[in-house]
Amino acid sequence: MNTETYRNLLIKILSFAILLMCAFLCVLFYQSDEHTYENRPNSAYSEVAEKPVSAGDEVLTTVSTNWVIRECYSDGTTTDITEELNASDLTQQWSGLSREDLITSIAAYLQNPSPEDEARELLEIEIESFSTDRIILRKIFAKEQDAFYFLVFQNDFLVVYENDLETIFMNTGIEYEDLPLNHRNEISNCKIIYGQEELFCYLEALTS
Repeated sequence: MNTETYRNLLIKILSFAILLMCAFLCVLFYQSDEHTYENRPNSAYSEVAEKPVSAGDEVLTTVSTNWVIRECYSDGTTTDITEELNASDLTQQWSGLSREDLITSIAAYLQNPSPEDEARELLEIEIESFSTDRIILRKIFAKEQDAFYFLVFQNDFLVVYENDLETIFMNTGIEYEDLPLNHRNEISNCKIIYGQEELFCYLEALTS
């Protein structure tokens, strides 16, 4: 074998060895990079998982929230009264409330309840369930009262309503102008009377 042939053969062997080494290094690099990628934390997921819940993620009431109001007494007895309200029954102030907002609103309401709730001695309002779709409240009253009535002026005449403030119990025919000033003022503030006997005694006193 002459020198030129030997040199060419040596070059081919070295070239092949270099190619083989390169291929081997490429395989090692690929495996190492794949392993690193698999164990690398997903940065986007990590940011979401670690991001604290903001106020915008709170459960809030909407105009479509259904409200259920149940009633019971402080002695543990319950009533058959369950009101179901929807958006059409509620004002806009009930929309967009968080649970904490509702607790604050309830506390404010208890300081100045409706005449009916005040007459029935409302003690507390508890939140039984709170979600965007449905809220269940429980009104707790001190005790069961006898039937009571509201006396109001309507078109300058004295009208007696039942305790729902919707059903007329009696049109008295008594005119506003026929009553003394103290009775006008008393009834103008929505007078409450308990029991029919007391009611008729009061009306008799007005006309005597």
